[in-house]
Amino acid sequence: MANETGKRRVGLAPLTIAIVAVATPATFALSIHTITEDPRWRPLAQTIENTLRYSEQSDMMVITLDWPAAYGDASARAMAEHVRKAILEKGIYPEMVINSAPGLEAGTITFTVGPSIIGPLPMAQAVDGIKAAVAAFRL
Repeated sequence: MANETGKRRVGLAPLTIAIVAVATPATFALSIHTITEDPRWRPLAQTIENTLRYSEQSDMMVITLDWPAAYGDASARAMAEHVRKAILEKGIYPEMVINSAPGLEAGTITFTVGPSIIGPLPMAQAVDGIKAAVAAFRL
C-alpha cells in the first residue's frame, strides 16, 4: 500500500509475528517452571543427564536427613523435598537419604560432598548447611 508520498508502507505485522514466534516457547517454559518449580522447565535448561555427563564435578552430594519417627514419614518427605529443591536451584543433583530415628527429639541434616562432611546440623541451620555444601561441591 502506498501513502501520499508514493513510498510503500511496511506494516508491523511481520515484525510482531516474528517476535511472538521467538518468545512464545521460552514464555511457556518459564510459566511451567514458575507454576511447578521444576528446574527442568527453566528456559534453555539442560537435562539432568547432560549435566551429569558433562559436569566437571565428579563428586556426588549426599544429603542425609535424620528425622524423628514421631513426626511421621510425610513430614520427613516434605522436608527432604524442600531441601532437594533448594539444592536443585543451584544446579546440583543430590542423592537424598531419609532415616527415621525413634527417640530423636529434633531433625538433623548432614551434607556429604566427596570427603567433606557438613553436619549433623539442626534443621534450623539447614540454610547454612546448604550454602556450605554448595561451596564445598564447587571447590
